Amino acid sequence: GERGVGKTALWRRLQGQSFEGKAAAKGPAEIECATINWAPRGALGSESPAIKVDVWDVTTSEAAEVYGAAQASLFLVDPFKRASLAYVVEELGRVPASCCCVVLINFRDRVDADGGADLTRLEVEAAVAEKHPNLAVFEASMLNCFGLALLYDYLSLPFVTLKLDQQLAALARTRDHLDRCRAHLAAAVVTHSYADHL
Repeated sequence: GERGVGKTALWRRLQGQSFEGKAAAKGPAEIECATINWAPRGALGSESPAIKVDVWDVTTSEAAEVYGAAQASLFLVDPFKRASLAYVVEELGRVPASCCCVVLINFRDRVDADGGADLTRLEVEAAVAEKHPNLAVFEASMLNCFGLALLYDYLSLPFVTLKLDQQLAALARTRDHLDRCRAHLAAAVVTHSYADHL
């Protein structure tokens, strides 16, 4: 997201830290990283290990190749700044189709209190609807943590998708191994001879 939309506040909240009113201004290409422990919801027993999630607070996507290995990308929109939505719409086109995306409409606490928001949730949804195949849009507030439980639940999707992809790849390798074993056995049966054994 653009500057001032709450990226650093989200980054802090995901680490379990408290809300700070104003983040220090960052340089044009600053990246902050943190690793958080996270467990997917709905997993059973041994399926719910603590997972290390790398969280990047990125000023601009041009600063680094941020989407290449990402399983999820989160974008923030300030409903009081229409330009923040234009930035997200443009940026969504750079995200690989396999990457799950969330557009968080931040500052929900201010919408009712301050009034005069330039964007509604429906306008944001309409603007981003066709921009990415794996997309969710919902409201949030870093001040009072509104929407963070929903975001936490959403993060299960990219995790389970990655897990499925890995299991399907392992299944494909196992099928290939089985086919090679069958081919070897079929060839061995053809040449199997008691006379040659003696």
